[in-house]
Amino acid sequence: MTQLVPEGADDPRFSELLRATDPAAMHLRLDGKQVSGPERYGSAKAMVAAINRLEPEVRLQLSVLGDEFGPNKEDLEDILFPSLQHRLLESFAVTRRGSDRQAAIQGLNVAGLAAVEASLRVRNGVLRDLKIGTLTLFGFGTVRLENCVIGRLIISGDGNPDIVIRGGRILMIDVEEDPHIRSLEVSGVHISKRPMASQPSKEDWPVWLRLDAVAFRRLHRWAQEKEDAKLAHQMRGHQLSVDYYKADRPERFFLSLWWLFGNYGLSLWRPLLWLLLSFAILVDLLLWCGSVPGVDQIASAVGPPGGGAADGWRRVLFGDDMSAQLARAVVGATESIFSPVNVFSTRKLVVPSAPWVAVFQFFYSYLCLGLIFLFGFSIRRRFKI
Repeated sequence: MTQLVPEGADDPRFSELLRATDPAAMHLRLDGKQVSGPERYGSAKAMVAAINRLEPEVRLQLSVLGDEFGPNKEDLEDILFPSLQHRLLESFAVTRRGSDRQAAIQGLNVAGLAAVEASLRVRNGVLRDLKIGTLTLFGFGTVRLENCVIGRLIISGDGNPDIVIRGGRILMIDVEEDPHIRSLEVSGVHISKRPMASQPSKEDWPVWLRLDAVAFRRLHRWAQEKEDAKLAHQMRGHQLSVDYYKADRPERFFLSLWWLFGNYGLSLWRPLLWLLLSFAILVDLLLWCGSVPGVDQIASAVGPPGGGAADGWRRVLFGDDMSAQLARAVVGATESIFSPVNVFSTRKLVVPSAPWVAVFQFFYSYLCLGLIFLFGFSIRRRFKI
């Protein structure tokens, strides 16, 4: 099967980001203590001074020590990150010394960083307005991503963080088979769920850039285990959106109908909007083509008192004035929703004058039945009833 490139990969914001890093790029290390060496620095000021002496076209790989001996986070936020606002890095990493798996910069706020690759170890921090080709996130505590443009987001490590992703654009997400996450909140972010309209050759993109549903499937299963009904509902819908483009043609037809009328269960309102639209169409058809009452007006005169077919409110169905025609149209459309098997019955309250409107009413009845089912299914899956 052809590798599908996610929609949005040609977005200008990803320009120069979706590629492999240049191995010949200069590597600078911020160690946070007095060190010796032409490419190792003990302070953010010293590193910035060295960067400013370089030509703008020089490609850089930066790494920052993230343990207790590392640089002060205020120096990073106030000195280093502002100096990198207009420079595209080959890579940026918050690393650890030795085997300290919990090493991470406490409360770090990373803003406006642009890099082909980044590996961040952050504890209780905020990542804002980043432009990263591949971001590997080792989170601890609560980590927030706000309005970030990320080609590939890899959630790794065993820190069991609370991750909040809000706004921005992400082409694809990678997670482990059993994600070590305490909680995950995703809102307002555009995650690619369909391929680009025209698929480029494989040589144009890195091998990892592909459209698949693996991460959505894993996150759906993880959310179910955590009893997070909202996230499970969300990830299941994303998974089905991707599966559509890899399904066989007969299967794709039914997935298309499901998306059209219910957005794979993600939309509670779409089935109801379709129901209202089809109701309005049938009302218009009954008004335009005409209809007649399906009950006998004389029955009320010859039958027992109060027991005639046209007694009570059903008297509004008789007449040729506009109010009677409108009443028949509304009753005919409503009757078909709640009594779909009553289409061919002789006890129908309203009968269309045109045969083709009767055929339309038949399909309308079962369409409404399906829409009500989709609405109920969405409610059940969203709220885990």
